[in-house]
Amino acid sequence: MRVEYRNSTGLLAVIGDPIGHSLSPLLQNTMIRELGRDDLYLAIPVKRGGLPDFLQAARTIGISGFNLTMPHKQDVIPYLSDLTPEAGRAGSVNSVRIRDGRMEGHSTDGIGFRRALQDLGYDFPDRIVTILGAGGAARSIAMTAVDSGARQVRIVNRTPEKAEALCAGEPVMGAWPLTRAEEALGDTDILINTTPVGMEGAGQTGGFPFLRALKSGAPAVDCIYAPAVTPFMAAARELGHPVANGIGMLVYQAIYAYGFFRELEFDGETVARLGKLLLKASGVEHSGDQ
Repeated sequence: MRVEYRNSTGLLAVIGDPIGHSLSPLLQNTMIRELGRDDLYLAIPVKRGGLPDFLQAARTIGISGFNLTMPHKQDVIPYLSDLTPEAGRAGSVNSVRIRDGRMEGHSTDGIGFRRALQDLGYDFPDRIVTILGAGGAARSIAMTAVDSGARQVRIVNRTPEKAEALCAGEPVMGAWPLTRAEEALGDTDILINTTPVGMEGAGQTGGFPFLRALKSGAPAVDCIYAPAVTPFMAAARELGHPVANGIGMLVYQAIYAYGFFRELEFDGETVARLGKLLLKASGVEHSGDQ
């Protein structure tokens, strides 16, 4: 897409590793143009351990806001001046706003995921939600599910200690080792994969044999959107489950993140309009079907 840059143009970015697959620049620049704003959004590769150098550079060149993906969502917290209640609750940050040299962290992953889930006809209240993984996205989605009235939130993770740490102090949350995943899935209403298994560029593959235990009819939603049909989705679909990828989450977290960067309050109608625009611009269907 064509973008414009002037001396007055604000600079925004997304950082992570890998980052080459990211649709965030396309989505954000499409939204910026639709809103008539004078900003430019870039993708910048930053490897684990590279945050201090990036943060110094961001201040130097005048980046006023940036998103974070793996592996930085928790690593960035010690460098921040403030956290929003959402970020503090989740213990994870996916958006940072820089003002007067101070950096404030926010998390829009959870609210973005929930908005996308509602588009699919599902929601968290009174549901048993099982989340695979215990990283930044898992933390944000889990806390949103709890605060939205989920009956139970289960964290299934290969490293039990990480799952237990995420669940600490939350009465409706429980940690499950991956070896007991089948037990957790029998009465699960919504299954969410937040692990990077199957992501393009991540160099990881893996099976999901425990999916055979998932409650009949329960949706299986992946937070990955590249490829559009992930191994997790393909395995669940073969077993007859409704499936969706992470493009909806990406779209809505982007909308809420831009609002945070520029201190804009979007009403429901605007969020819906921008959501449709960005989903179309992405070229990715929720279900992976083209």
